[in-house]
Amino acid sequence: MQPFRALTDEEGKHARRFMNAMATQLSNSFHLEQSEGSIQPDALLSLLGGSSPAYVAKRVVSRTECDQIWQNFQRVSAQRRKDNVPGIHIGAFHYGKTTDEYFEEVEENGPGTSELLSGTSDPISAIHEALGSALKQRTFAYRPASSLGRSAGRFIARSWTDGGEYALAPHEDRSQLQHPAQRGFEIQQVANKTVVGVNLCIRSSDKHGALLVWNKRPDEEERIKLGVQYLGYPYPPSFVKDQECLRILPEPGDIYCVNGTLLHAVEKQKTNETRLSLSFIIGFIDDATVVYWT
Repeated sequence: MQPFRALTDEEGKHARRFMNAMATQLSNSFHLEQSEGSIQPDALLSLLGGSSPAYVAKRVVSRTECDQIWQNFQRVSAQRRKDNVPGIHIGAFHYGKTTDEYFEEVEENGPGTSELLSGTSDPISAIHEALGSALKQRTFAYRPASSLGRSAGRFIARSWTDGGEYALAPHEDRSQLQHPAQRGFEIQQVANKTVVGVNLCIRSSDKHGALLVWNKRPDEEERIKLGVQYLGYPYPPSFVKDQECLRILPEPGDIYCVNGTLLHAVEKQKTNETRLSLSFIIGFIDDATVVYWT
């Protein structure tokens, strides 16, 4: 991964001008950005700047690597989530926890996430390096989120299992960044910007289990009314009815990224196939620095 350095005053001004230019109305450009084989800096920054709903980099990781990770996943003991979100996972997530609880879980889950990548070239490190390189081209720094000298997790493996209308109900990722239990954790600075979910598809169906992204960004009044102001989950299906929607069906090896301020969900699986992704979250904490966490 590229070493980090402080930006010069001129680079900082350039960064601020770029992000201000990106802060356009999403309704002007509600379409899916795509690239082939690698991550494109402009597409990534359109997402981080809030002017794009989603981006897919096709066939970045080989099927062989994905198959190995899937085999490892079946061997490593996945945990069932204990909160109100239906799914199984390997790795730590900050959602609904105190900052200390999250970092304790990052340390506890280190062996499991390492074993998940056993026998591979570690595509997650390669993805982080690619993101860091893409951002460096635009003079932005990239690093793990931290607190008291502790670094956030690199990724979490997860599979959604809700048996209702969706495998994962409509939700957004901004509200969870405002949870009082994480006050002082630097990721909360992303709440006023654009939070982006980054996912590597490991296993999917060729017809079902798509990611749905709606052109709807709930405001604070709506979040409070629905009682999701600190979690962002779940929103009722009626809340997204008749909203403009993108349907994204990733294939193994694709990196798919979503503007987490928008409502999104995962379609219900109509077969017994397990949908598996390796995921993390990114966002600007200031005008010049992007951090990642899980």
